[in-house]
Amino acid sequence: MRIRIISTGGTIDKIYFDRLSEFQIGEPQTGEVLREAHVAFDYLVEPLLRKDSLDLTDEDRRLIRRAAIAAPERHLLITHGTDTMIETARALAGIPGKVIVLTGALQPARFRPDPLSVRYDDRSPRQGPGAQVAVGLVRPLERIVGVVAADLATL
Repeated sequence: MRIRIISTGGTIDKIYFDRLSEFQIGEPQTGEVLREAHVAFDYLVEPLLRKDSLDLTDEDRRLIRRAAIAAPERHLLITHGTDTMIETARALAGIPGKVIVLTGALQPARFRPDPLSVRYDDRSPRQGPGAQVAVGLVRPLERIVGVVAADLATL
């Protein structure tokens, strides 16, 4: 089994440019994080977008949905900014046969220690199709609706 990781940007991929005193979205960091963690599963990182989630448009979400549908893998991990993760999860809902988890980071991966730490909620469908959200804890979209992004870290 291979997992496809679709990178859309967000905090996980942010780079701090000291000279400019600002963050910009850089190359996807997930592959490097997984290599450092010595993961034992097969994965492919697909860089799709380099945007802060506040800058994602409906067209971007349609692009993410098309990429998810076109992916030959059943299991997809989408790295995403936390501010509008719920909107994108809604756009991905209903794709048959896919297990989709959106995850984000509260700090850039370059500022490790562990931007992809996730534990599963015992009530979440680990293998079932559907869109799920993971920021520290994986939960099905239905259980996240109505939660604002600032509250995701407290779930």
